[in-house]
Amino acid sequence: MASLSVSDDLLAFFTPSRNNCPGIRRHFPSLQDTNPPILMLVLLIEDEPVIVQFIRDVLEQHGHQVLCAGTAGEAVVLCDRHCPAFVLLNLQQEGTAGGMSLARQLSSRFKAKMLFLTGARTQDLQASPEYDPVHQVLYKPFSRKQLWQAFHELTGG
Repeated sequence: MASLSVSDDLLAFFTPSRNNCPGIRRHFPSLQDTNPPILMLVLLIEDEPVIVQFIRDVLEQHGHQVLCAGTAGEAVVLCDRHCPAFVLLNLQQEGTAGGMSLARQLSSRFKAKMLFLTGARTQDLQASPEYDPVHQVLYKPFSRKQLWQAFHELTGG
């Protein structure tokens, strides 16, 4: 029996539907080892490494690709290059003039949905002259479940 040779093009063609076609996996076992398709490109603007890793782990576990920016400048550059579908933004980011002003800047240039992250109390946040009640806010500290719930509510997935 002749061995099958599988080209990269053929693998790329079958990869997105591999979970729906068990016969493909039987004939091309290498498809079982490929990563699932990326569901959504997410930009995380956060300067605390522990929180970055925590959020990244949760979202990547669900198949999303996470780009990370530590500053407002990095965030704008990443948005220009990659056009993420979703942005998580720390409102008290060090080195940022204001999280709300960065959010407005990104919103005016890109159509991404946003989830604000903050350690501020609700009344302090709402008293801010830049507060925009349109976006959802997730208050620190938050659990994996709370993060995923807020993300899922805004994106549907």
